[in-house]
Amino acid sequence: MMGEHAGHGSAKGILCVVATVFCFGGAEAQLIEVEFPDPNLEAAVRIATGTLTGPIYETDLLGLFSLSAASSNIVDLTGLEYCTDLSFLDLSGNSIADITPLAALSALTDLILNNNRVSDVSALEFLTNLSYLDLDYNAISDTTALKNNSGMGSGDTVLLKFNPLSQTSLCGDIPYLQMELVVTFFYTGSCGSDYEPDGLAAEYETWLGTDPDKADTDGDSLNDGDEVTIHFTDPLDADTDGDGLSDGDEMTIHFTDPLGPDTDGDGLNDGDEVSLHASDPLHPDTDGDALPDGDEVLAHGTDPTRMDSEHDGMPDGWEIDYGLDPLADDASADLDGDGLNNVQEYSQATDPSVWNWWTQATNVPPWPARTGHSSVVYDGKIWIIGGYGYGAGAYRFHNDVWSSVDGVAWTPVTTGAPWAGRFEHASVVHNGKLWVIGGMALDPLPILFDDVWSSVDGVTWTQETAAAPWTARFAHRSVVHDGRIWVIGGNVDPVSPSTSVNDVWSSVDGVAWTQETAAAPWAARHSHASVAYDGKIWVMGGYDEYTYTMFSDVWSSVDGVAWTRETAGAPWTVRSSHTSVVRNGKIWITGGYDYWTGSSFSDVWTSVDGVAWTQETDAPSWTARSGHRSVVHNDKLWIIGGYAASYGYANDVWASADGISWEQPVGGAPWANRHGHAAVAHDGKLWVIGGHDGASVRNDVWHSTDGLTWIRATDGAPWLARKDHAAVSYDGKIWVMGGRDYDYSPFFSDVWWSADGETWTQVAEWTDWGDRWGHTALAYEGKMWLIGGNYYYDDYYYESYSANDVFYSTDGATWLPATTAAPWPARHGHASVVHNGKMWVVGGTAGFPG
Repeated sequence: MMGEHAGHGSAKGILCVVATVFCFGGAEAQLIEVEFPDPNLEAAVRIATGTLTGPIYETDLLGLFSLSAASSNIVDLTGLEYCTDLSFLDLSGNSIADITPLAALSALTDLILNNNRVSDVSALEFLTNLSYLDLDYNAISDTTALKNNSGMGSGDTVLLKFNPLSQTSLCGDIPYLQMELVVTFFYTGSCGSDYEPDGLAAEYETWLGTDPDKADTDGDSLNDGDEVTIHFTDPLDADTDGDGLSDGDEMTIHFTDPLGPDTDGDGLNDGDEVSLHASDPLHPDTDGDALPDGDEVLAHGTDPTRMDSEHDGMPDGWEIDYGLDPLADDASADLDGDGLNNVQEYSQATDPSVWNWWTQATNVPPWPARTGHSSVVYDGKIWIIGGYGYGAGAYRFHNDVWSSVDGVAWTPVTTGAPWAGRFEHASVVHNGKLWVIGGMALDPLPILFDDVWSSVDGVTWTQETAAAPWTARFAHRSVVHDGRIWVIGGNVDPVSPSTSVNDVWSSVDGVAWTQETAAAPWAARHSHASVAYDGKIWVMGGYDEYTYTMFSDVWSSVDGVAWTRETAGAPWTVRSSHTSVVRNGKIWITGGYDYWTGSSFSDVWTSVDGVAWTQETDAPSWTARSGHRSVVHNDKLWIIGGYAASYGYANDVWASADGISWEQPVGGAPWANRHGHAAVAHDGKLWVIGGHDGASVRNDVWHSTDGLTWIRATDGAPWLARKDHAAVSYDGKIWVMGGRDYDYSPFFSDVWWSADGETWTQVAEWTDWGDRWGHTALAYEGKMWLIGGNYYYDDYYYESYSANDVFYSTDGATWLPATTAAPWPARHGHASVVHNGKMWVVGGTAGFPG
């Protein structure tokens, strides 16, 4: 090599944690753990270093001079920047696009990167010891960094064959290297031969077969150069994957994969989903009936866009599971002759093909089965509020409120609260009131709520705000932390591409809202879990449909602005629509849903610090479910309603003193099955607020002192029915913030409060955190905090993004941003709690941050 390396900086983008502190010669030293996000790269490093188990420390990488990891399906090189002794590195035949970590490997002499997706080689500019560099078959057009590498000289070799080299590279960089006696190999090209221009030299196009006189040879609205260097699509075929959609339409309209005919893997190609079936090519189960779209069309003949094809009150998936005909209205039939017709068996979660020798004549909850509702403890009762499920002969979004002292006897506090029926809203108890926050409904397009309602009794509701400043949202989370209601993350646009947020908002009164952060460091997500625990807000897990990312990370924050990632991957499976509560000095996580597999969970986990987790049980008595709600009441953990893939919406109630042994005090709570509701503990009662019952969003509010006897505070709170809103108990009131009407509806930004769950006051119709759902809310240090969620972005396409902002408020009307970009990735559907004097953010679903 010619010249000397003058030194350069290296940005080490890897999370390092102090693993061990020890003394040596009277001085302290630290072992730094190195994480490799790419499991295939980690495996190669472990083999090369002999570190087959346990953490990999920086000291383990000393003396690693050679690493061969060809054709290993490696995508991410993060962590490799710590392998600073490497002189030989073979990464050929992988899927690597970003080689930034290599900038720190100044000892490299031989680097083999052929057959990857590299387009930017700026990281190689300061690797002045390189003598052999193989970059064949990549997407490199700009070779400036190679020209500027002061070490490139006589006898060195650079391979650049089959790269779309730019005119600058062909006319300037490569001739310069050749004058420095560097041996260069590249496909023949000449200066000034990009006639269109499309970024490809004419000689390269001749070899490739494209038309050097046309910028878009195949007419798919993608430039030939972009197809070769960015998208890796075929510039000679307008439909690279043959799914009936042009590459350009896939990239810019449908956001599907132009390289694969079936983006969501449901058995239907993307073109058929768009043009023939009206199903979502980005989601394998468009209608959420536990049947993949492909199975519905090809095997069962059911409608992939309707959960209940024949409108008989039973989801198609449930009917098929139990041998019923999903195309026939057989709701009134009694398959097993036990006196319960099929739809009754569905509502009671019994098997329609097996005789039920005992029929529960009493203590059957009068509220319809539902999911996406909210539940809180308030006034010595458990409350169920809103949600979505089958009731009154149809699927609907509920705005009823039920309460129960013991979980057995339920009181319909109101069957029609003034707020619109909704699900996936949030509910909390704050300032002696029940609160309903955000959520979603359909009418017929998605309606997302950003209203906040409160009630002291669940009957009379006050709309604190019709439009909170946070983006209308659903599947957000709300907690009460530091004397404030918090709205955390959520989904602000359910329309493809669905958008989650990771912003955090807080409010003292549900009217004035403060955006603590517009983009917390946790990824945007919805359907996460959030609690207030140990003086912190917590966000746990969740899901982001935009990136199809599931989370199992755990974050915490004292103020909603500065966030600490307690763990990047808790031992529990990545999930969303799970719940979290605080009990006996621990955070508890129950159930949830895996969008990747379409399966629900029935496990229970606990943690004292959010880092170390203990699985209390993986097989409780209750059916695996998601979209349920959990509260702590009478020193027990309660599970209320939800959605079980095996039988649909539920209205059962379960209680446990230890999280292991569970009892069912009632076969079903009186409030309708629901999900996306809010649940809070307020005034000594458990409260369930709004949500989605499978047919419509609700704005009902229920409460119970023991999870057995439920009393309906109101069946229709004044705030619009919604789901995925957030609710907290703050300042003696329940606060409801944001949410959405239904999957593809506008979101809410309103804030409401109530002292009793019946009478609600709107303190803000729109808040600074904007329309959003899937956020969480906490009460912490005399403020309400709103964290993350999905916020509304585009009226025409119903686009939304996840946020990692945090807002706070003392009155629910005025919200201030604690941070617009917390260090955790943007997300919605996460969980947040206050623990040990901090706010914690755990899990959730990532989204594209706006």
